[in-house]
Amino acid sequence: MDIRELLAITKERDASDLHITVGVPPVLRLNGKLR
Repeated sequence: MDIRELLAITKERDASDLHITVGVPPVLRLNGKLR
């Protein structure tokens, strides 16, 4: 998965944040909660 795919998913899900950390799956903030 590349950054463009991650940003597209973030936009599709209307997430406010995308958290990216080495060695950890990407996390989205949806309705104030990390998922």
